[in-house]
Amino acid sequence: MQIISYLPIQTLYGYRAYSIEYSRGKLFNQLFEAIELSSVNLSMAVKNEEIIFHPRGEKELDRVLVDEVLSFLNVESQKHFVDALNNYQNFSQKNAIKSAENLRRSLEEFLRYKLNNQQGLDKNIQELQKS
Repeated sequence: MQIISYLPIQTLYGYRAYSIEYSRGKLFNQLFEAIELSSVNLSMAVKNEEIIFHPRGEKELDRVLVDEVLSFLNVESQKHFVDALNNYQNFSQKNAIKSAENLRRSLEEFLRYKLNNQQGLDKNIQELQKS
């Protein structure tokens, strides 16, 4: 990842060198494919040109439960969601509790963002029930 970002490619579209076309987009796609074909417990999602790594699960569940969720979370709630995934990956009773707390915080931050306030989760749930 870092090597690709350090390459002197000025655009996403790239350039030709010795009849080989280089571009950031093409290199990132090849990286996605290499990770997908490997046995490494890693999956990648893209949100607003930011690449997010998370532990690999079952492909369809990852798409629905991770990639789609990451696509609509704001920055603060996304941070807590990624922390929840990381704690879940390093599974232990302690990390399971941390993972659940991170999911709660992710929801709390997302509701603050959507309702444009700084209330806690309980207050925002009550606010939504009034609607």
